[in-house]
Amino acid sequence: MRIAIGGIGHETNTFSTLRTSIDDFHVRRGSDISDDGFWAEAGGGDVEWAPTLMASASPHGLVEEQAYTQLRDELVERLRDAGPVDGVYLALHGAMEVEGVGDGESDLLRAVREVVGPDTLISASFDLHGNVAPDVVAALNIMTALRTAPHRDGGPTRRRAVAHLTRCLREGIRPVCEMVKPPLLLPGEYAITEVEPSASLYARLPEIESLPGVLDASLFIGCSWTDGPHTSPAAIVVAEPMLIVVSLPIWVSPPSSVASVLL
Repeated sequence: MRIAIGGIGHETNTFSTLRTSIDDFHVRRGSDISDDGFWAEAGGGDVEWAPTLMASASPHGLVEEQAYTQLRDELVERLRDAGPVDGVYLALHGAMEVEGVGDGESDLLRAVREVVGPDTLISASFDLHGNVAPDVVAALNIMTALRTAPHRDGGPTRRRAVAHLTRCLREGIRPVCEMVKPPLLLPGEYAITEVEPSASLYARLPEIESLPGVLDASLFIGCSWTDGPHTSPAAIVVAEPMLIVVSLPIWVSPPSSVASVLL
């Protein structure tokens, strides 16, 4: 199987008067991405990686439109040049706001979908401080997020996203994502994952993932410093389509669900 690799990640503080320019991004291309030993271990013998572009910048002000479109267009062009792929893995943040564009992840995924089409599986890993838009959930087949703040599980999260993707491709599974977004703002400074109530909420994720047909469960704290229409926490389940209706009430039926506890 052939899987493309890419991503653009940024945590945007829209209240800052500063701007994030192209020079603020650390960009890797082609073999600079795939030479990471992680990919040889993650894929197994039957995966051919097609690295495109990965870019990330430290938290900062709004991303300049020209900077974002330059990175997006290069990623998309490299994806197009890679030819047909069976799947795509994207490393994203979830709270990227771009001048003149708005939610960067929604725009990027829209562009990626236009290249690979509706049938190609796309998996993405996120920071738990992402503000997830409905368009992002609709565009993805698989998504998973960090589970520690302060962050210590970048590697395991990326590995989980890739493992879900390769398993689904090998077994012919076409999962879907479902999301619940409570109307709430949680400053990240007050949502440390080792402190209550976050500690108990995150401890429940393995229990939910043990349900038949459920691939992944994620809890996004959100980023209250990114002032956008989708700024809020989110509870997300990834599962086989026939089971999503069965599994979703675990999140939303009071009093035991993650979403209801957040509310």
